[in-house]
Amino acid sequence: MIKIEWHKLTIWGRQIPRRIFGVQLAGMAITLSLLPYPTHAFNYMETASLPEAEQVVVTTTSQYQFPLAETIGTSQGYHLLHPGVDYRAPKGTEILATEAGTVVEVAKTRVGYGNFVRVAHAGTASSLYAH
Repeated sequence: MIKIEWHKLTIWGRQIPRRIFGVQLAGMAITLSLLPYPTHAFNYMETASLPEAEQVVVTTTSQYQFPLAETIGTSQGYHLLHPGVDYRAPKGTEILATEAGTVVEVAKTRVGYGNFVRVAHAGTASSLYAH
């Protein structure tokens, strides 16, 4: 047998009829829905127009290559603290550096990247290959 008991609603030790409390809640909800949202809350910064460029020429001194000979696929199941791109490939697949460079670090960590190789390229560019 199920027994349902209703508890008395009290505020500061005084009993309040449920009907009055419900009417007060409904009235407060209606009142709050009629108040306008402050429009200034969304306009913190002024936008400025940028001068139009006459011509933009972008030149590169190096040609980056894809690290795999053929794309098997990518998997981006992780998003938090994961700025890299994950490539899927069968075990034993040859991995190519994106550009000619020097291996500057080879390490194995228990957290983070696990096994990884860092390659320094010309200038300040570097690439990291991890598993």
